[in-house]
Formats: sequence, C-alpha cells, structure tokens
Amino acid sequence: PAATQTIPYSQTFSAVGVTAPLTWSIVAGGSLPSGITMSSAGVLSGTTIAAVGTYNFTVRVVDSNNCSAQVPYSLEVLCQPLIVLP
Repeated sequence: PAATQTIPYSQTFSAVGVTAPLTWSIVAGGSLPSGITMSSAGVLSGTTIAAVGTYNFTVRVVDSNNCSAQVPYSLEVLCQPLIVLP
C-alpha cells in the first residue's frame, strides 16, 4: 500500500521456505522516504513528510541458515489530506 504524508504507515513483510528467525534489512543504494524505517523484524513503518513520489529500494531477508533473498520494492508517497474550508 502507498504511504500518505503525515499519516502513520506500516507494512509487514513475510517470507516462505525459510528457517526462523529471520532478519530483514534494506540493501544499500535504495531510497526510503524520510521518516520511514525497516525493522529487523520486517516491519516498514513510520510517518513521512517526504516529497510526493515513488521511492525504490531492495528488501533483503536472511534466515537462521544464513540463506538470503532479496526483492525490489517501490513505495509511493501520496499528498497529505487537504481540507477545503468555506
């Protein structure tokens, strides 16, 4: 799902064919919107005021056998809600 400026965001990643515990990270070279972080538990979360647009990065997971996988991911940041008053 997309993130919206000033509204808390949360996305949890999961993996199959792995042996727990898992460690999640963002591969160097990607770009997360400011205010959004990835926890080692696989939760992408935070509240952003980043510029509207699409942010591309790579998510990596490593399991207890030191086997890893990564996948490209895009997160769209939408405008904060606007309210028009009379």
